[in-house]
Order: sequence, then structure tokens, then C-alpha cells
Amino acid sequence: MLTKANMAVVFSLGLLAVTTMAFSVQFKPHPAAATSVAGAGHHIARSASGGTDPLDPASRVVTKVVYDYPPGVPAIRPTLSVTTQSVAAYTQSAVEQYFATHQLFTPMSSTVGTVTKALFITAAQASALLRGESIGRPDTALACYVEVQGPFSPGNISMPAGATQLSPFRPAPRGIAVFDAQTGNLLLTGLGGY
Repeated sequence: MLTKANMAVVFSLGLLAVTTMAFSVQFKPHPAAATSVAGAGHHIARSASGGTDPLDPASRVVTKVVYDYPPGVPAIRPTLSVTTQSVAAYTQSAVEQYFATHQLFTPMSSTVGTVTKALFITAAQASALLRGESIGRPDTALACYVEVQGPFSPGNISMPAGATQLSPFRPAPRGIAVFDAQTGNLLLTGLGGY
């Protein structure tokens, strides 16, 4: 039976499942991947063929990133040039600016939406803060776990097929979002603090 305490987890699981289904076919590992950054979750594929004529497409070097996992939804624009996967490509200030202009949760008053916590931590640590919920990244990948001050309306939480809502959902004291720390892409959202 589904309880009020785990409704936010169901909501975030649903969002992750939809994101995974939407992108799973498109982003499989590329067989020609030449290099792989350990734990980064992506490969850099390079290919080239003879010739030196820059106007000849056959002689160009092509470089592209091929993802092993769903990329998430574009959100925070990276502002830092980083050369290692252990450093975030944006700052806490960029996170705060994003939430100042994007409303991910339905507020119940005009004084909500302030970022109260922004942590650049591993995917395993973010998963632990979400009581074991996977964020869809390797455990060592860097993520940005964000908590936003509520209260927020849980009105957009859907019920699984066959489940019965026994009482109205209470307002959520905080909103939670997790971003990829390299791309800034939104990986999941949910409500918490019940």
C-alpha cells in the first residue's frame, strides 16, 4: 500500500522512469568510442579517414560525446571550463540563479523558492540523501543535490494504477532537485520533508 510518506519518492521514480524510457534507445554506448573517462558515464568518440582537404567531408575529424545513460533535461548552463569529472562545471550561484527564474515546484505562498541547500556530491551520496533512490548516474559521478524552501503543493503527484488515495496530500516543506554537475542537466525532482 502506498503511504503519504513515500509519495514524493513515487513521483521522482515516475519522472526518472519517464526520462529513462524517453532516451534509452537514443543514448547507447558507441562501439567506436576511443576513450572513456572512468566513472564519467560517457565516451568521447573520434573518427577520421584519410585525406587532408578541409572541404572533403571524408577527411574531417569528428568528435562527439556519446552517453551511456539518459542525459536528463537541459537546465543550468555550465559556466566553468573543467578538465576533470570531480569538479562541477558551475557554481552554487548558478544554481540559485536557475531557481530564481525557473519554478520547478508549485508554491503555496509568495515567500517560497529559496535555495536552502546546494551540495556538489557523488551520485551515491545524493542517492543516500534520497533514501536509496537512484539518480541515473554511476556512483562516482558528480551531482548537484538541491533543496528549495517550501511549502509546495503536491497536487501534481500522480497515483500508480490501482492505488487509492486515503486522504489529501499535505503540503511539502521542501522541493528537491538533482542535477548532473558536469552538464547542468536536471535528473530528477521531488517533494520532501514529510
